[in-house]
Amino acid sequence: MNGIINRSQLTVNSSKKMVLQVFEQQTLKIGQHPHFTEQVWETLIRFNDKHEQRYFTIIHRGVRFRHYVGVVQVGRFTIEILPKADANNDLNDVANKNHWQSVLISMLKTCRLLKIESLSNARLRLQQHFILDLYFELFIDEIEQLLHEGLIKQYRNTTENQTTMRGRMDFSKQIQHNTVHKTRFFVHHSTYDFDHVFNQILSKTINVLMRMVTNPLLLDKLQRLQLHFPKVQQIDISDWHFQHLKYDRKSQRYQTALDISRLILMNYSPDIRGGQNDVLAMLFDMNVLFEAFIFRQLKQLEYTENIQVIGQPNRKFWTHNQKSRNLRPDILIQKEGENIILDTKWKVLKRPSPSDEDLRQMFAYANIFKANKTLLIYPKVFDFPPFTKGIFNQDKDLSCDLFFANVVSEKGLNRGVGREILNLLSS
Repeated sequence: MNGIINRSQLTVNSSKKMVLQVFEQQTLKIGQHPHFTEQVWETLIRFNDKHEQRYFTIIHRGVRFRHYVGVVQVGRFTIEILPKADANNDLNDVANKNHWQSVLISMLKTCRLLKIESLSNARLRLQQHFILDLYFELFIDEIEQLLHEGLIKQYRNTTENQTTMRGRMDFSKQIQHNTVHKTRFFVHHSTYDFDHVFNQILSKTINVLMRMVTNPLLLDKLQRLQLHFPKVQQIDISDWHFQHLKYDRKSQRYQTALDISRLILMNYSPDIRGGQNDVLAMLFDMNVLFEAFIFRQLKQLEYTENIQVIGQPNRKFWTHNQKSRNLRPDILIQKEGENIILDTKWKVLKRPSPSDEDLRQMFAYANIFKANKTLLIYPKVFDFPPFTKGIFNQDKDLSCDLFFANVVSEKGLNRGVGREILNLLSS
């Protein structure tokens, strides 16, 4: 997965929007791409500092991408970071990049982080999609649908100093402000209009996209949306607003648009210095994506296999001063009174031997959850010889097997991997 990008290894869209596709764990340095300038590099440093150095490793005049995949846009320059779990070391293979972009989009869809059902298959086939444009287009489609159906109105309390008496007078404010102006009234009243938090969030997202979208077709749609969207207060949106949204029968249809708004607004960093290098990032931890993908493939087999699949079960393993430490494996399978622990690791093993740290982790999980079987799951890159059942064991009372999952098949994302895991556990 490691490698440094050379000029010959670049995939750049010829349109005004410059898009560079890279793989996770690659390195990009100033001068290796005409749009990866020192100014862009410094912007990424500030963005990475804001997020506690989570997404990149900053190196001398460059960045090394980590296990986060997705997209980051700085000004008009977009970097797509793709997963990679194969033995193809040709970092310039455009077909391989397109393949892993398709895999990433399918994983995001499977893990319910990208709801592309609303985009027709014809549209997906006929145009080259970049991941960020998919999210933009989904948001625009949702807003167009909401406007077509009619945006909701809500009551809100308003305090105003006005020329007509409407509502309840605030006598203290009336005396303070209107002793001289006898024809004015300081009142509290209720207003029924479009100016509420649901529409305020959507309006804010439209304004942000007006700064970030460079695709001419999407920009044209956004301009029309902005024209038809009602005027509402422009407030600073934080995660608090999303956490306190309360949906009802009328507002439930807003949820998809607001889910996309949350991804956009919570990952948007305006360039307060010059305004030329706003940052929008939609980055996903491949460890979390891999875990969610395996979990969903197993979850759909619950009824046919008479098993219970539990994601991230939580158990205390240490208590000190009334504070507890918890263990949380990725997946627990319960079958006929038996507990089986599964833990996913998005890392390539070049030989069929996990680290001592991984094995110690499985030993702790097994003891706390009283499981006799455990399974470490890695992406499959190399063909290893068949394993002996219970390749790692302790007095035959506890075993740990290895499973190398084919993330992709000839038809795309491997949706049979859940069945493969259960077959291994049952053999």
